[in-house]
Amino acid sequence: MKMLSSVLCVFALAVLLAGCTSSQPSAQPTAVPTAVVQSTATPVPTGAPSGGVKEFTIEASEFKFTPSTISVNQGDSVRINFTNAGLYPHSFSIDEFGVSGSILAPNGSEVIEFIASRAGSFTFYCAVPSHRERGMNGTLIVS
Repeated sequence: MKMLSSVLCVFALAVLLAGCTSSQPSAQPTAVPTAVVQSTATPVPTGAPSGGVKEFTIEASEFKFTPSTISVNQGDSVRINFTNAGLYPHSFSIDEFGVSGSILAPNGSEVIEFIASRAGSFTFYCAVPSHRERGMNGTLIVS
């Protein structure tokens, strides 16, 4: 938690300094520190889940996820190795499972784990303002 607070403080400072350094818009995004974080979003509880463990690597970039669709079985533990391969901050969220990953700087990564406890089709998305509206979402299918 202390590391996450430090990373967020450095990120906020970088954003503030970027706004103070020039009155001209920059063509290049401001560099921000990279974070490697173990997400605390809906952790997998101790004990064997009813299904297997499904592991995926998902990359975020402007304004998409690769892959944009993943499928698991109900009861599976899901492990997402999430990486921001873009030029701007991105995140990974699935409301129905309480997943709310960190907003990661470019080249940042985190592991997100949860249990797919109910069947259906669920949207995962980037929670950075305006990214979801620009089409940065995907689909989790739980059968």
